[in-house]
Amino acid sequence: MRVSNTMLNSNGATRMNVMQRVDGGAPEAAHQAGARRPLLAGSAHPTLSWSPALGRVTVVVTDAEHDPRSVSSEVLERTVTAHSSIQVSRALQPFRRYRWAVQASAGWSEVQEFECGPLVAEDWQAAWVRSDGPATALSLSFTADSGTTNVRLHFAAQGLVSVLLNGRPVNPGALEPARAAPTRAWYRTYDLDDMVAEGLNHLVLRLGEGDWAHTGLFPRVRAEIVADGNGPIPIRLGATSAETAPTASPVFVDEPFFLEGLNLRNAGAVGTVITVDDEATMLPGTVTPDLAPTVREVRRTTARLVHRTDDAHVFDAFENVAGRARITVRRAEARDGQRLRVVHSEHLRDGRADTTNLSLPADAGRGRQIVEYILDGSAVVTLEPLFAIHGFRYVDITGLDAHDEVTVEAVVIHSDLPTAGRISTDDNVIRRLMEVADRTAKNTLHGIPEDCPTREQAGWTGDAAAVADFTFAAYDLDTFAAKWITDIRDSQRPDGSIPAVAPDVRTERFDTDPVWGSALVRMASGHLLWSGRRDVARDALPSLRRWVDYLAGLRNERGLVTGAPVSYGHDWLGLEQTPPEILHTASVIEQAEAVAALENEVGDHALAQKLDDLAGSLRASFRDAFVRRDDRGLQVGPSTQGSFAAAVAAQVLNADEHEEALRRIESDIITRGFRVSTGYAATRWLIDALGNGRRQDLVYRILQQPDEPGVGAMLKASHGTFWECWWVDPKNTGTGSLDHIGLGGVFAAWVWRWVVGMQPQAPEARRLRIRPSLPHAARRVSATRALPGGNVRIDLHRRSDAVELCLVVPPGVECELEHPNGDAEALSEGTHQRTLRGESSRSLPPTAADDALKHQWLGYPEASTAADEDGALFVPVDSMVDGDGTPAVIRTESLRCMPVPHAQQSTIWAVLPGADEGASRALSTRVLPDLPWRAAFVFAWLDLCSATYSRAHRAAITVVGERGSHRHGEASLWPAGANRVTCDLDGWPDDERIEHIDVAFFPAAGMPGPQHAPIHVGRVGISGRTRSW
Repeated sequence: MRVSNTMLNSNGATRMNVMQRVDGGAPEAAHQAGARRPLLAGSAHPTLSWSPALGRVTVVVTDAEHDPRSVSSEVLERTVTAHSSIQVSRALQPFRRYRWAVQASAGWSEVQEFECGPLVAEDWQAAWVRSDGPATALSLSFTADSGTTNVRLHFAAQGLVSVLLNGRPVNPGALEPARAAPTRAWYRTYDLDDMVAEGLNHLVLRLGEGDWAHTGLFPRVRAEIVADGNGPIPIRLGATSAETAPTASPVFVDEPFFLEGLNLRNAGAVGTVITVDDEATMLPGTVTPDLAPTVREVRRTTARLVHRTDDAHVFDAFENVAGRARITVRRAEARDGQRLRVVHSEHLRDGRADTTNLSLPADAGRGRQIVEYILDGSAVVTLEPLFAIHGFRYVDITGLDAHDEVTVEAVVIHSDLPTAGRISTDDNVIRRLMEVADRTAKNTLHGIPEDCPTREQAGWTGDAAAVADFTFAAYDLDTFAAKWITDIRDSQRPDGSIPAVAPDVRTERFDTDPVWGSALVRMASGHLLWSGRRDVARDALPSLRRWVDYLAGLRNERGLVTGAPVSYGHDWLGLEQTPPEILHTASVIEQAEAVAALENEVGDHALAQKLDDLAGSLRASFRDAFVRRDDRGLQVGPSTQGSFAAAVAAQVLNADEHEEALRRIESDIITRGFRVSTGYAATRWLIDALGNGRRQDLVYRILQQPDEPGVGAMLKASHGTFWECWWVDPKNTGTGSLDHIGLGGVFAAWVWRWVVGMQPQAPEARRLRIRPSLPHAARRVSATRALPGGNVRIDLHRRSDAVELCLVVPPGVECELEHPNGDAEALSEGTHQRTLRGESSRSLPPTAADDALKHQWLGYPEASTAADEDGALFVPVDSMVDGDGTPAVIRTESLRCMPVPHAQQSTIWAVLPGADEGASRALSTRVLPDLPWRAAFVFAWLDLCSATYSRAHRAAITVVGERGSHRHGEASLWPAGANRVTCDLDGWPDDERIEHIDVAFFPAAGMPGPQHAPIHVGRVGISGRTRSW
């Protein structure tokens, strides 16, 4: 029972308007019609919170039979506090319902009811059960009478469960339970009161593979019904229960990502029910309630027929969606056994659905996102997958008869997150940006943040980390983010490392990249800032400490972070590459300071100081290794946009250098035709650098560039979603998705953080920094964000040479308004009107004419020459020989690496055949140029460019002089990128000629090397400049 919003308090006065939450959750009915999930506590000691802050209050908890506002009630807990949350000290009981309310000086809050499901393993009466086949269902019959009330279904699973009660769906369209690491299972609870009939009831649990398919084990379920009657009545679903039985499932093929087959005739084999009790089968040690919003149908859109042949009907939804195609067929002749095949795609080729871009090389050309139906004899059938969801725009149907009538709806399914923030504007560019960001974000939220709704649907941490500023501002992520933070913590390895995908049930996890693993830090920080839940931050601190200790252990003798097992793409899918040691070191600086802030807020101040010291040490090492000045000005590493952005983010530059770095970034963006060259690691840093530097006009022009590669091309395209790459390649197998949040979502965060300038500075956003900076092309932009005390609202309106600001500050929030001239003003509750004069957004330099927007991309990303290699002398490739004196194989065209395309040098590549496991191989130069200047260092570029290499290797370069002088250098050799190895020549005798340069590679210590995989050697040269990385 839920208490009415119009409920009066005990003395007849209208209750206070207070938002109450239990462990971060609010009743689903608050934002979802037809909600069936009761408000559930996450533990025996739940956190009860309320907003706005009410000062000194009394919190009263009773059981469900009593009114906490009544002085005569039997009180379980009464707590007086000046905070806005308490943790219930008395242990609550499983399968019980409770009520609570808050009393302040102004009166009582609403009475809120919540309940506890199973709290510990011993509370479960049901066993884990499965069928002896992959596509089966389990059934349970039970009897209810007029006295049976408060009927609850609790179910956990490893796999997916679709639930029917008396033929009606309990969780229609839901993808449940949510994914988890193997050590944990999340359970859902449903209120069945309005579905249970007097007499005999039939519960059916249909089991699907889902992400669990990666284990190779059959899905299993643990479920029970608990009801009030003659006391709580647990009913087991287990192999030993006489009332539990297998039943047929309509699913006859369940191969996630590839094929789901459904037989409407229900002719599938039944099998037997088996109790799962063997620890070797990965039974979870923990089963906990999933308090996050339901993954459910949220809307539908009608698809239209756009292409027809004798055997195919192709429909277009005119946007990329995540969900299912619901197909209704009115059959001219109802043939029993008629088979339909449905392909879901983002591309068409020759008018037909093409899933090449959603494939992986290992698929060997097999189609993806296919559903097959075997029809019964019905004249009208409605078809929809039971478990699979797809990312698609086009629906390609074959198998229809000539006179069949067919209609298609795209059913959009995602986590039903409440909207917390909105951007409104009369500017078409910004409006389109926010529409595309919202659609893409929701398409990739299904119980966890995903990379895409198509190829993998995996919890790739790098994507979510990159766009956390946007998603926290736009949505109420309280329970959703808390759940995923737990998933990441569960996925953490014993050494503290965090795999790049979380959760992940595979035995072989994806390797750790420090930038990708920053998701734990960024989610924990964002969660505390926006939700204010200190319990989640405190619980995460042990994992955060282990993670930062692990990162600190990756430093080399120079104090740089170089020891990670992998770097994803040297700035994944950027148009130019930035060395991993720059990205990793900058990221660890940022993370150390963020965890220090969390320690200061909810943890240990002494540890916070140690983390700040770590950041300072890393900052000094970064500057010493990468920051240089030469005759051309400031250099940071190879002086890519990404390396400059990393230096700005890591705060390693002084004020003059900081501004010079921004000018260099700006100049390169304009030269490229208003395009950023960064990827998944550095784009956030880049856009934050430009935003903080009040270069909103430049970012706006980037959004306006309509041609690939770039975010502007994504906004112009009809897909309505951001892409995985900056460009579209229908033949890309591995990184060609058209529904990816990681790159474009950063620009949506820019609107929140730097255009309207809303930046939380304290838990629950009780202190906000407001730093508006409106691009000159935009006339009006407004932002509204729900906060505990009400909505904060920012309205910006450009008038002539000034921007008019109207700022509405709700109770309990303090704002610091930063004016364009840098002056700060403290503002509290109320409505504030200000005129912002001065350059709130810097105009572009005069040379940045509109013609730059017409700059055409010349094709595949091409690597620019590193700044410290300018003027270098290069070794002729045809002079290189293998270690045994055999001339190297010469590749005469540039590399085109798939599935991870990355920037390549315009050079001829020598191919060095691979070695047996654990062995090394080398190339040696035999013809060297005479040097007109003193040599500073030698270098070589290497590229694995092979799917065989999944882990870091080492590269070595050795210089030998004609009189025996010798120099040696080594570097990590990363997959999915071009790598440089260098050797300094300090102290080399002036009169000794270099005789030869040897370039070698070998497996990193403790890592097995692949067999017979080739390595490519590109430019080998000698530079007279000071090495900058």
